[in-house]
Amino acid sequence: MLPKRSRRTVSKSIGPTCPFAGSCEVSKTQRRHCPACRLQKCLDAGMRKDTSSSSLHPSPALAHPGPCDASGHTLRRHQHFHGTASH
Repeated sequence: MLPKRSRRTVSKSIGPTCPFAGSCEVSKTQRRHCPACRLQKCLDAGMRKDTSSSSLHPSPALAHPGPCDASGHTLRRHQHFHGTASH
C-alpha cells in the first residue's frame, strides 16, 4: 500500500531520480530531502506499487454521503481543541 505522494509518483511512470546515486539517508528528520530514496525505502520494506490505500481504506466522508451535520462529533472535538466551543 503506497502513500498518496508515492502513488502520484508511480502513476506518472517517470519516477523520481536521486541526484546522489541512491545513497541518501531516509529518516524521520531527513525524509523530505530525496523522494527517490524515500520511495525506494518504502518499496524495499514491502509496499506494492499496484495497491492504493484508498481502495483498501475508503475515506469515511465517501463511505457515508449526505449533508454535512455541523453539530457532529468531529466539529465538537475540533472546537474543544481550538477553544471555540461553548459548554
